[in-house]
Amino acid sequence: MQITDAAVRGVVVASVDPNSDAGQKGLQPGDIILSINQTVTPTPEAAATALDAARRSGRNTVLLLVRRGNTPPAYVGVDLAQQ
Repeated sequence: MQITDAAVRGVVVASVDPNSDAGQKGLQPGDIILSINQTVTPTPEAAATALDAARRSGRNTVLLLVRRGNTPPAYVGVDLAQQ
């Protein structure tokens, strides 16, 4: 999936397992993850690094800042233990 707006900085969600915690919390393909645990995620590599850091520190959850379309961003807590 590609973003055509160069001003948007974030990671586009390509797919979501509907049985995952993220799916249960309403994340959808096309959503844009702007940050994970308040760390900006402009690239998939930055998102992976933020997730790895959360796991290394023993966290079971992460806080995502997600934008959907033209709506204001919203925070969503996601359980990592189900993955």
